[in-house]
Amino acid sequence: MTQYSHHQGGKQILLWDHIIGEGILLVVIHLVSLMRVRVWQVLSMTPVMSAARLITPPIILGSTTTSCSLKFYMMHDPGYATAPDSIKIEISTNGTTFTQVTVFNRYSSTQGWVEHTVYLGNLSGTIYIGFLAYWGSGNNMNIDYVRLVGVPYQPQIDIGIDTIISPGATYPVNIPMTITARLRRYSGGGPTQNFPAICSIIGANGALRYTNTQTVTWIEPADTARVNFASWTPTLTELCTVKLRILYPDSNPANNRKTRTTQIYINMLYEGFNGTTFPPLGWQAVIINGTYNWQRYTSGTYPTCTPYEGDAMAGYPAFTASAGNCARLISPPMYVSYTTHVGLRFWMMHDPGYATAPDSIKIETSTNCTTFTQVTAFNRYAPIQTWTEHTVYLGNFSSDYYVSFNALSGYGNNMYIDWVRVMPTGISEEKLNNSSLITMLNPPKPNPITNGLIQLSFTLAEPSQVALKIYDASGRLVKALVDEVKNSGVYNVSWNCRDDCGREVPEGVYFYTLQTGNYNSTKKPDLDKIAT
Repeated sequence: MTQYSHHQGGKQILLWDHIIGEGILLVVIHLVSLMRVRVWQVLSMTPVMSAARLITPPIILGSTTTSCSLKFYMMHDPGYATAPDSIKIEISTNGTTFTQVTVFNRYSSTQGWVEHTVYLGNLSGTIYIGFLAYWGSGNNMNIDYVRLVGVPYQPQIDIGIDTIISPGATYPVNIPMTITARLRRYSGGGPTQNFPAICSIIGANGALRYTNTQTVTWIEPADTARVNFASWTPTLTELCTVKLRILYPDSNPANNRKTRTTQIYINMLYEGFNGTTFPPLGWQAVIINGTYNWQRYTSGTYPTCTPYEGDAMAGYPAFTASAGNCARLISPPMYVSYTTHVGLRFWMMHDPGYATAPDSIKIETSTNCTTFTQVTAFNRYAPIQTWTEHTVYLGNFSSDYYVSFNALSGYGNNMYIDWVRVMPTGISEEKLNNSSLITMLNPPKPNPITNGLIQLSFTLAEPSQVALKIYDASGRLVKALVDEVKNSGVYNVSWNCRDDCGREVPEGVYFYTLQTGNYNSTKKPDLDKIAT
């Protein structure tokens, strides 16, 4: 049932809502306004009268002239007898300009559904039928069971979604995604034109992450059409449902929809703990023994220190926690669909305090986030206080895995870590599919630059001539860091804030550019000044 009404003068009335129709040869299943959206278009609004038109989809009659009639039911009632509420029946050949055929008033001395039959004429080609509702400050108007009779037989048209080409079962986070589908015309004569295809992506807890509509302009019988939807960049690791549907009133609506689940995964992890939320999204901080847990720190005590990069770092309060207290900081799940060697890099603060206290951080891995296997361990104590970068080979993985930092208190000083990176390190039993790597220039680390040293990283999807260069604000070349052919993989390059002649560069604005055969990207530190 469809109804039209309005709210005016303190009287609550609803707008046209929806239509559920069924018929002999034509089933009207959705409404289309003059702007091709699922709402009524208000044609006029005055203090006395408002109007809106409900338009059928295009009705293709073919070249044969046929005597056509419209049948529908309308609710009449005795309320507001003097209000000229009415519905005009109109016809159009272009969906824009309409000609009135007849009109039906809402008012009747008794209330009830009445079937109306309207002779439309001898017609051919393509037509549209309009229901133009005028509200005269009376009651709501309702119609139902709309059908067109007398239409000559047309071969039944069946258009469906043949397959979702992309994305596949998995897709990396923070990489632009193109959603592509293939439609197929299974039956019916003549080309089909200008109908919408809609893609929606649903994330965790039913959250709508993305929606996009494309118009299919042409598809011939027994042919296919490829639909490319607008790009979308996933920012969360979650299981998503990709939903596709086409809006066309064909003979087989069952194949007008298709879904696919896609796991958005992390294949490279970069975490500086700079966000105000801790643990960061997807991470877990779990107490194993005692009452103390991992925390976010913007500055450190015992020992006194600042984050290695950015605004914050992660730490465990071993200075306060009794010996034997421990807690895990667990990464989000990371997914691989091929057998891959995985490496970890992170920075840890070491200091000479409490030399005999066995404060340490164990590096562990897990495939189920329940049972963890120790890979190695790092003691907090060192003769000199400094941030130290540690590199750990984690192992060989072919499915989802987690990395854990298991902090064990020896009742010494606090322990701090920063700038954690997990990445593929090479190829093992199976050849790494280049499509799993995306050519990409990553943000600088640390940012702002400290100790006159900056780490730049990039990935290559395929072997290429690579140029990684530093420029100042005027565009002058300052330093060429890389200028050679490199294989696909992940690369890290350090810059000591000196130019090609070895001179320390002054403070200011600098840019770094990665250029390959088919990729070019430029970035700069978040802060304009380089602290050397």
